Amino acid sequence: SGAGDAGGAGAATNAEMVWWFGKSSEQYRIRGRLSFVGGGGAFGGDSDVDLARARKEQWGNLSDMAREQFYWKEPGVPYVPQATVPPGGRGEDGKVLPPPDNFLLMLLYPNR
Repeated sequence: SGAGDAGGAGAATNAEMVWWFGKSSEQYRIRGRLSFVGGGGAFGGDSDVDLARARKEQWGNLSDMAREQFYWKEPGVPYVPQATVPPGGRGEDGKVLPPPDNFLLMLLYPNR
């Protein structure tokens, strides 16, 4: 989905994350504020050099098949043939391409 779907410019919203331990059936809930890095500057987090570096690192850590999915057309729209999806999210030289705008790093800043 497009960057605007996640809340718009400078988007930060409250959220809750559940961390589940299956073997012991325990869960921990962490509530906090969400922030996003990426989206071509739509969220305001791109100016932080360290967060931009973390986003790029996470992109590089994805499998080739996972990176390819970020180049697919948006779901739910009429089919239109698209340009070739870069195999593995890599350029012709075999190096990983920079993350596309629709790859966001989501951060949860706990407050409870």
